[in-house]
Amino acid sequence: MRRACPVVLLAFFVLGVPLRSQADDHELTPRRGLPPKVVLRGCHTLTRFRVDFDGSGNLYEVEWRRCGPRNPDWKKQRFPQHYVVVRPPRGTPDVLGLTFTNSGSSDAYFLNDVKPVRIASGSQHALFVTSTTYGDGLGKMWCMLGMIGGQLQCWPQPEIDELAAQYLELAEKMCCRDWTLQLRGSEIHLEHAVARGGSPEGVIVIDLVPEESSLAVAGVRRVDANAMNKSAAKPQGKAER
Repeated sequence: MRRACPVVLLAFFVLGVPLRSQADDHELTPRRGLPPKVVLRGCHTLTRFRVDFDGSGNLYEVEWRRCGPRNPDWKKQRFPQHYVVVRPPRGTPDVLGLTFTNSGSSDAYFLNDVKPVRIASGSQHALFVTSTTYGDGLGKMWCMLGMIGGQLQCWPQPEIDELAAQYLELAEKMCCRDWTLQLRGSEIHLEHAVARGGSPEGVIVIDLVPEESSLAVAGVRRVDANAMNKSAAKPQGKAER
């Protein structure tokens, strides 16, 4: 049985918005406000950097910390608690910070990637945050955090399942695992397997690019299993010396 949380920590979570978005399984929702310093005391810092969200030169500080054990202990039911804290620029007391965390939510998942992303159309940046579950890696969620109307928010995500459905043939369905997700430069690369009657038929590939306050669809395509097999079987040339 877990010990009761300190009152100050409980207040932080009660006032925050739910971590899991109720609108989309692929969203990760930040909470308004910062955790008390006592919560992060003794936690391991995984990364720390600064982000210019609006292109003005005012830098937000981003810090990713892991508290508790490094790896989950299923027997003792002890799991790492992750915090991604976004602190506003100094001298802006009217601006609230933001926090992503798995603390107080399901123990089955954790934050697994935090990266700054440059917006190609200007000097502003966004913050890419992802989470996934332990074990099978299903239930992946993600957020591209950036400015919308002067406020930091997760940018709306295209309906990727609806886009993919347009490329399904008769009796086919999205199969087996959730979308795989990879950040390539500033582009989000998504893939999902397609099957018919348990037999793999290929993958649907969707590429998204961040624009000002939104994510745009850069491309949607289908790669059939035959093409994938031919590509995998193609002999590699001799390495140059």
